Amino acid sequence: MSAADLGLLALVITGATVMVLLAGDAFVPEDRKVMLAPVAGLGLLAAIVAGIAAAASGIASNGQSRLYFNDTVAVDSFAVFFQLLFLGLGLMVLMLAPSYLDRRGIQKGEFYILLVSALSGMMLLVAATNLITIFIAIELLSISLYILSAFLRQQETSQEAGLKYLLIGGFASGFLLYGMALVYGGVGSTSLPRIAALLPRLTGESRLFSLVGAALILVGLGFKASAAPFHTWTPDVYQGAPLPVVAFMSVGTKVAAIAVILRLFVGTFPAAYTRWSVLLGSVAALSMIIGAVGALRQTDLKRMLAYSSVAQAGYLLLAVVAAGRPGMVSGLFYLTAYGLMTFGAFGVLTLAGRGDREATAIEQLRGLGYRQPVLGALLAIFMLSLAGVPPTVGFMGKLFVFQAAIGAGYVGLTIVAVVSSAISLYYYLRVVALIYAPSTEPIAEVEPSPEPWGTTAVAFAGALTILLGVFPGILYGLAQNSSLL
Repeated sequence: MSAADLGLLALVITGATVMVLLAGDAFVPEDRKVMLAPVAGLGLLAAIVAGIAAAASGIASNGQSRLYFNDTVAVDSFAVFFQLLFLGLGLMVLMLAPSYLDRRGIQKGEFYILLVSALSGMMLLVAATNLITIFIAIELLSISLYILSAFLRQQETSQEAGLKYLLIGGFASGFLLYGMALVYGGVGSTSLPRIAALLPRLTGESRLFSLVGAALILVGLGFKASAAPFHTWTPDVYQGAPLPVVAFMSVGTKVAAIAVILRLFVGTFPAAYTRWSVLLGSVAALSMIIGAVGALRQTDLKRMLAYSSVAQAGYLLLAVVAAGRPGMVSGLFYLTAYGLMTFGAFGVLTLAGRGDREATAIEQLRGLGYRQPVLGALLAIFMLSLAGVPPTVGFMGKLFVFQAAIGAGYVGLTIVAVVSSAISLYYYLRVVALIYAPSTEPIAEVEPSPEPWGTTAVAFAGALTILLGVFPGILYGLAQNSSLL
């Protein structure tokens, strides 16, 4: 079996896990649905083993790539890199979610089925080499997340989150599909390699159709990535959705959307770079400014992190605008860093809740470092990393992105990014200060240790946040080997 075949096997195993969970849900008693969590975990572990075997067999070091299913899916180092990232995210969410679902009284088999289905969509999306496959993958992950966002169905804010995400997500899909139709009308193909080969030779109306189509595709993907001005759904959906879902969605959806933007615009549309770079640069600048300013006045950490994710989308898109190999490599590095930081922050919030309540108000974090020292220290690490304070992976990620942007000549955009990052210091450090502010609760009410599996997952993310900040060459080397360029 070749390295590419092993990479495809990871995707197949994840899809098969969904089928096993669907069948198992019919036989597992209603009061024992938690048994599906380890089943899903074993499936993801098997897929991780297949992905690591693909990388070890040489796919990430010698540029092996193979197309499957009538050239609609590619297994290359780029796809394997992100698939392993998604599988790791899914596994950590599975370690985090069961105790939360028990606490909230929503331990249902559908949660695990939908979670792995969304994961399958993300894995397919980063491997897609056809516009139709991209659309199918986006709908698979989106529909699963629409339902998961409303999983707290007894809570009005969760119902609102699911409905708002559904309506705005459907609107974004319309932009995406219409853009794809225009590209097909201009080029006459939905295959990404074919589009890349034909686009430089197009003239007249065909070229115009293709360029307008690319712009509409960018709008659709901008919605999925929570980039401004397409971000308005993000704070409300993050606030209403269950915390493990937000931990999964905030990382997986954004990383998948930016990854497909990298494959499409850097890998497929380089001939139109002078046009789409202006649009993408404007979106990046707006995202950084609106995200940073919007987060300043938030009193709920969920909403603050939602606006923070908008600003983070701007930094990620800055790497896409930089294009070239430095932009691609810095983008892969920062996408991984973003995943660790954001999952960890929402993971701590998940574990810090009491009973059926979520401790998401920023003021509720006062004294967390005394009540729950481990969770307090971890949340402080994630906040400092999101702020870009050394020696965290967030600092190194921003450094690499800024260097790539300056090297590509985008000094003005980099200045906007630096100003946005400076503004963010206020709201991130405010959280750190509250974590270690004097506790208002009596010592007798010091909280018990949180759930061990979830704590292990969050602590692992925290350890990587420091380790990859101190030794960034580990992740940077992987990113270099996984670049499309």
